[in-house]
Amino acid sequence: MELKTMFTPSVLLFAMVISTTLASREAIRLSEPISETDAYEIFGSLPELQNRGLSLTKIVSQADKHHGQLVRITTNISKVCQRKGCFFIAVEGDVWARIVFEDYSFFLPTDSAGRQATVEGTLTRRVLGEELSKHYSEDLEIEYSEADHHQEYLITASSVLLKK
Repeated sequence: MELKTMFTPSVLLFAMVISTTLASREAIRLSEPISETDAYEIFGSLPELQNRGLSLTKIVSQADKHHGQLVRITTNISKVCQRKGCFFIAVEGDVWARIVFEDYSFFLPTDSAGRQATVEGTLTRRVLGEELSKHYSEDLEIEYSEADHHQEYLITASSVLLKK
């Protein structure tokens, strides 16, 4: 019995397009951790606070008390900037915050979504303008909507302990 090849030129072309697309989705890692163990990686600087991180929900519920102060939260990463890892979104129930990195001095790997992070940084509250809202939507690879114009909680992180 003779085996016939199933790979026509169009099937081969399709396979090449798919493999190129998948290869282009590899994680982008623009920063290396400053410290690493079997359990976690630290990006940015070494943490200053030694206490266990509070929940994002607790910090946001006391936002006026913590505004402009150094806070430490432990949270899950929901979504990461897919262009270079320059920010991520932390979500707990219906509470969320954008985490950016102090002076853009470090970034997280773009495949960090779903992982737990302990973040140290300064909490602020701000209203996003249309231009910045559109920019963030593009970086997260989500569709922009007028509802994206809103108040948000922002933590400018100096240290991120990323659980492996």
